[in-house]
Amino acid sequence: MKSGRLFWGFLFLVLGTLLLMDKFNALGLDWRLVWKLSPLLLVLWGISSLVSNRPVKRLLLALSAAGIAVILYSLVSLSWLTHAGTGNVEAYDQNLAEAYDGRISRASFSLEAAAGRYIMEDTTSRLIDASTHSTLGQYSLECHRVDDAEHVRMKFHGLHTGWMPGRLANTAFIKLNTNPVWRVELNVGAATVDMDLSPYKTESVVIDAGAAAVKVKLGTHVNETRLKIHAGVSSIRVAVPVTAGCEVKIVGGLSSKNIKGFEKINPRMYRTGQFGEAAQKILVDVDAGLSSIRVVRY
Repeated sequence: MKSGRLFWGFLFLVLGTLLLMDKFNALGLDWRLVWKLSPLLLVLWGISSLVSNRPVKRLLLALSAAGIAVILYSLVSLSWLTHAGTGNVEAYDQNLAEAYDGRISRASFSLEAAAGRYIMEDTTSRLIDASTHSTLGQYSLECHRVDDAEHVRMKFHGLHTGWMPGRLANTAFIKLNTNPVWRVELNVGAATVDMDLSPYKTESVVIDAGAAAVKVKLGTHVNETRLKIHAGVSSIRVAVPVTAGCEVKIVGGLSSKNIKGFEKINPRMYRTGQFGEAAQKILVDVDAGLSSIRVVRY
């Protein structure tokens, strides 16, 4: 059996088993410990590249795949970051908002945060409306106006109180106004990012994450939208309208790709038919390490 097939076979086998066990609430892992031990994967890969004994090499690859499956599962569930918080741990609930001025035609939103869950799935009559819940720290919101453009910066300020098993939470629900043309930038750690940007006029989206589970849905309210995702171990899903011409570029070490309805231009580039003639274009650029990448059309 080829090494690549062995690696991916074990990865999906273990990941599927974990997801099945999760359905029956049969898991009780301490995710803090899992992430502390994650550098062992690099050690296993290094050893596997040095040894020449084929059975040992296959065993190390299988162990690496199993470890990565556990990390991917932790990204999908992120139960260690979305727990409601109990005991004596102080939780911070905030509502951060900025009024909308009809003279604003362009806006930018940047989020600088730690590990957590970040959701954009609704709109607001204000410029921005964010609700957060965290046991790890608090958020601040800064707005700066230049002519007809508003620059919004949301930043997380962590507390140095240490992590407590089963008592962690860091979730933000973010709503934006649909009138301005937006530039959106997220700089987060180990995170779940779920962004439905289809109602917005979004010309640029940049997501920089560590280990991440990323879902992004884009619309066609501007002539060209650029999406750039940079992540480590990641699960990435991008949804684009069938009416838009779309180009996808992927750079990654070990990547599983599922890109249906696209023409393969070269090993790193995919395009929809009639891309050059499309009135609205979406350009997707993904740079990820070990990743599962899926692009769908809706």
